[in-house]
Amino acid sequence: MKFIEPTWNCILQDVKRLNVGMQKSFNFFEEGSGAQSILSLSEDQIVNIIQKNKHYLKLLLTEAGIHNYSKAIKHIPKHKIFGSGSGDFDLVIYGPTYPFELISFEFKRIKVEALDYSSDKVNKISGIETLFYQLEERVKMGFHAVYGIIIIHSDLRERRTANTILRSHTVETNEMLFYEINSLKSFPTEAGLILIKYEQPTGKDSAINFKVGRVKFAEKLQQNDETREKFQNYLNLSNFA
Repeated sequence: MKFIEPTWNCILQDVKRLNVGMQKSFNFFEEGSGAQSILSLSEDQIVNIIQKNKHYLKLLLTEAGIHNYSKAIKHIPKHKIFGSGSGDFDLVIYGPTYPFELISFEFKRIKVEALDYSSDKVNKISGIETLFYQLEERVKMGFHAVYGIIIIHSDLRERRTANTILRSHTVETNEMLFYEINSLKSFPTEAGLILIKYEQPTGKDSAINFKVGRVKFAEKLQQNDETREKFQNYLNLSNFA
């Protein structure tokens, strides 16, 4: 299956605190210098941020065609559902009405660091194939739909282009990422694929670019009744915990 770059929908954040009685002038395009690199965040921490931020989560689910749901639960241990097994389900969306349709979202992070105006350092591209094998497993488990999410996690403070809001990785990095995605044969055709750009454009703590692009819709699958019941039991136990 040949993937092409999607249309991006974005939430761009850049703020400046104003203190009464102090300097009134400010510049939203100021680079800043106080922020720690967001690359210090782990993949799990980014998933937590997305799940807790209602605007981020809504943008992601809208790209997946989900407009109503009852629960969005992250990091469900596999052994809590099936009684055995390692690892967890990154994010499971329960449909709006019972019996719930279950949609599985599995995430994989690629780290990008801008070295200067025209070059990037890219890590963990090999993890894409691991993600695709996870999606195949989720399809076999009997979810209503399965999505893979590739997070392009970027520190762009050294990019130094004029437009800080639209700052991103280079065209060469973009071409390399899609070459790697398209070179793998392990993507299950039933699954959907969404890309997220979680970017640090400047050295200000407040500046974050969150961009979501759907590459492919997931197919609606015949949900396994036993799997649905096991996740329902987990939900019931969680509500009483």
